[in-house]
Amino acid sequence: LSSFQCEEDRKNSDRLTELCDKLQVKLKIYKRQVEEAEEVAAVNLGKYRQLMSQVDDANERADIAENSLAKLRSKNRASTIGPLGLSASASFVHVASASDVAALQQQ
Repeated sequence: LSSFQCEEDRKNSDRLTELCDKLQVKLKIYKRQVEEAEEVAAVNLGKYRQLMSQVDDANERADIAENSLAKLRSKNRASTIGPLGLSASASFVHVASASDVAALQQQ
């Protein structure tokens, strides 16, 4: 080979080595960015799971509270109904007199 050809080969080799070094640096940067992104994703996934657990707990507490409220309302309705099926909030109750009873018996 001529000295010119050897010199060109050496220059090409140097350029390829430099390009390879630059690509290695970029590769390290990209790997570090991927690791950082994975760490952020893991943290966010942990936060998401924690919040979903809190939401599930809150929904469960809400269901329990709704059931308790329904039971209390049912008890309250049952306690406002008197023994004759009249509401305790009725403004008056007609009490039959002896003459009313006698009139009903004659019919």
